[in-house]
Amino acid sequence: MNKLLISASLGLISLNLNAANRIILSLTSDSFTDVIPIKQLYRDEWQQKPDQDAKRAYSNNQVSLTFRHGHWSFAAGHYIQLAANASEDTLLALWQEAQSRPFDTGRSYQLALELHQLNANFATLGYQLEFNKGYIRPNISFWQATRMRKTQLTGHVSVNDAQKINGFVAFSESYTDNNLLKRPYQNWQQKGKGWSLGFSAQYKWSNLYSLQVDAENLFSSIHFKNTGDSGGEIKTEGRYISELGLANITPLFRGWERNTDKKLRLAYNLVSEFSADRFLLQHRYFAAHHRIYLGWQWQAVQYTAKAWFDPINLMPKVSLKTQVSEWTLGIDKLNPENAKQLNFSVKLLHSWF
Repeated sequence: MNKLLISASLGLISLNLNAANRIILSLTSDSFTDVIPIKQLYRDEWQQKPDQDAKRAYSNNQVSLTFRHGHWSFAAGHYIQLAANASEDTLLALWQEAQSRPFDTGRSYQLALELHQLNANFATLGYQLEFNKGYIRPNISFWQATRMRKTQLTGHVSVNDAQKINGFVAFSESYTDNNLLKRPYQNWQQKGKGWSLGFSAQYKWSNLYSLQVDAENLFSSIHFKNTGDSGGEIKTEGRYISELGLANITPLFRGWERNTDKKLRLAYNLVSEFSADRFLLQHRYFAAHHRIYLGWQWQAVQYTAKAWFDPINLMPKVSLKTQVSEWTLGIDKLNPENAKQLNFSVKLLHSWF
């Protein structure tokens, strides 16, 4: 990573000094859950019962410093990506366990869970190609991952009238630290390296109509050598006493604990925005979740203000852009304690010649 920063910096210094320069300090955070409020999920409190159609939660966070010189751009920063998908029965079981409630007698819980987590430092190099009505700026990023976890779990569990629990669970996961079996660290590799490709593009039909597209991590590969890996099958046999919770289950486990190589892909993030005079239409895609925003914009000499609304997930969002900053805030509840959707972004800009 240090060699990459030095080489890129020397390359940028050697460019034409008459070109415009710009520094951008950026912080973005986009979180969504239809399970329980974000704060409860973060603290693992599970105070309220999940909705019946709940199934996903994700958080995409990034802080970066970008330097642009003419057509070239260079950025470095830190990235945190977390995404989870679960079945209705899995979420119900997690809530009942957190609340020390007994499982529903006679019910068969169909379990399904996917969890992806990645923390990483990155350096990105891009070049902007301009044409008559727009531009395209492809970029390549180099990654040094500092934390990773990928978990897949399926199975079924049921409780009879005698409070005897029976079931079958199969799972597999790769990790750098936290894991389902609570396996202690055993000298496996906790860092990974990789790359990703993305681009930004804009096309203007006229002063009134334009299309902006930003695609992050469209193609990627992160390689972990000799990292933690576990998996297997669990068959529960024994008596279940609700007062003791899941710790009372006597499991029969057959599986593995080992260190192995692992290749992962980053979840790509796609944002596209169509503008027709003052009307805005925005589409966002991350963690297999599509979102649509309808918006309106007001322009003046010193600023541009925008307001959006997601009609499906019922979340408003506003933004303000000036010559030196950009601010965006979206939230679905007036009380942040109950918010399940939060989109926040701030950019500070400085330009010179």
